[in-house]
Amino acid sequence: MASCSSQISFIPNIVLATVTIAVLGLCSGFFTFVGITWMQKRIPSEMLGRFMSLGMLSSFGIAPFSYTLAGVLADLNLTILFSIAGGMMLVAIAWMTANPSVRQVG
Repeated sequence: MASCSSQISFIPNIVLATVTIAVLGLCSGFFTFVGITWMQKRIPSEMLGRFMSLGMLSSFGIAPFSYTLAGVLADLNLTILFSIAGGMMLVAIAWMTANPSVRQVG
């Protein structure tokens, strides 16, 4: 959301900016709900608590460290920050593309 908030300032109309933020919030909530539901349906019930605790750790516990690292990298060189982030996304996409169970989601 941090990258979107800097773009919101370019919207000339407060009503349009409000609608844009509302749509972003609704979409974020919807896709979070769908993603968590999808994962919970595929995890055995005896492992669900452990799985969700790891998910919450990765969402809330590790995020401050990634923000710190991103801040340090942004101070050093913004190109390096975006290159590393883009590379991580490409690796994740390649892994998901190679995983048959992820391809069967649709």
